[in-house]
Amino acid sequence: MKSFFIGLGRLLRLPNLFTLPGDVLCGFMLAQVYPAYSLKSNVSYGWSIHFLILISILVYCFGLIQNDICGYEEDCAFGREKRPLVNGSISLTVAKILALGSVLLALIFSFAVNTTTLSIVLTILLFSTLYNILSPRFPRLSSPIMGSCRGLNVLLGASAFGMEIFNFEVANFSLIACVLFHFLYITSVTLIASREESEGPSKLVSLFPFFSTIVLICFVPHFTFVAFGIWVFCLTITLSKKSTPQFVGQSVGMLISSLILIQLCWISALTGDLTLISIILILYFANHAVSKMFYSS
Repeated sequence: MKSFFIGLGRLLRLPNLFTLPGDVLCGFMLAQVYPAYSLKSNVSYGWSIHFLILISILVYCFGLIQNDICGYEEDCAFGREKRPLVNGSISLTVAKILALGSVLLALIFSFAVNTTTLSIVLTILLFSTLYNILSPRFPRLSSPIMGSCRGLNVLLGASAFGMEIFNFEVANFSLIACVLFHFLYITSVTLIASREESEGPSKLVSLFPFFSTIVLICFVPHFTFVAFGIWVFCLTITLSKKSTPQFVGQSVGMLISSLILIQLCWISALTGDLTLISIILILYFANHAVSKMFYSS
């Protein structure tokens, strides 16, 4: 039983799950403070947030499980014994059941919120499936697909406010900046991760996550984002000088967990709500604690 839960934690890249709720909260809050938008959810304000966070986690779990299922033969060929499907701690049948259960629950909860949420979830599911199919052969092409999934995760949080979030006549530039940053940042991190087991990323590719923070600062020149940019620069400049597989894997994990810091920046700038800030901080420290036991990439 212990090996099953350890395998499940590895299958779901457990540390990464702690980075998801903040995306949804950012999207929701960016839409909420915009006067042109009004809540268009079939459930109450509080339940909308809870449902959207749960949907985000379920969709992400589906994508991760599908990733290991699609890569099963390759993982076996390269002897990746840490993979739970390879070492047998999780069977292929159980993985398929978990994937199916995750996607069905995500669709049910999405339908409960509104059709906009359902549409975004279906798009993320499509993109994550494309990524899992294309990534082994076309890592450069598949990286922006993964970036799109993460940008859509922010839009998922805003989806409780209906299709108005796509109306450019009342464009919410802060929401656009947040989605664009997530797209560029995760595209960059995914590109770095795709070279983890080969020659490692080039010095230029290593700095891509930092370049994405510059784009964000141009849109929203807030001092918290500048501080975040300095933090990412320190991570990427170190990565550009050292690209062993182990160090690249650790760096990818740190870059992904750093998303929680940008979520903290947004929440602090938007609301200053101590409860929300505390939740984001708890997620950050939980991510670091769990990352000592499970890999992120």
